[in-house]
Amino acid sequence: MDHALDIQDFYNDISEEFAKDWYENDSLMPVLKQFVSLLPPSPKILDLGCGAGYESMRLEQLGADVIGIDYSEEPIKISRQKNPDCRFEVMDFREITDELGHFDGIVAIASLIHIPEDELELVFKNIKSVLKTPGNALIIIVEGQGLSEERTFVERNGKQYKRYFYLHNKDSLTAAAQNVELEFSREVDLPEEHYQYGWRGYLFQSHIR
Repeated sequence: MDHALDIQDFYNDISEEFAKDWYENDSLMPVLKQFVSLLPPSPKILDLGCGAGYESMRLEQLGADVIGIDYSEEPIKISRQKNPDCRFEVMDFREITDELGHFDGIVAIASLIHIPEDELELVFKNIKSVLKTPGNALIIIVEGQGLSEERTFVERNGKQYKRYFYLHNKDSLTAAAQNVELEFSREVDLPEEHYQYGWRGYLFQSHIR
């Protein structure tokens, strides 16, 4: 069963709350700076699961030409309002094609947490299809395996949500990436507060063979 609509409802309802919190929270800026430093000058970057566009904003501040996509409409509305120089589209990243163009870098920050392990290869295949060669992809997930019941069922403003939160690890990500000829590069250092909640960052690359 496709649970995308449940996840979409959750992010539509809490989009303003997330925007308020994360436009003011620049804790990932050092990670984004490091990522952009791996790319050509003025890189073209795809923000995969961009939410309300806060990290898209920071990537644009670092000199990138950014396109952000997200499955929920309300976050995209906020993204467009706050970042007029970036392009944002409502799109399921399980269905992206090269009509978006091709990118020097792709970031998937807290977006693969809504993808079950049996769909990881599909997502990496889509990443590979729009990632230039050479190119880099930054994936940030919560470490573990399988559906997290604790993180799936949440309450916001008196309403219960089921947002289907999946845990992944380096091995599962690497296996899915290798099947589409993306190579694991290294783990990325995240701020300490992110580690406390189980977040991990991994870098994958496409190479000229």
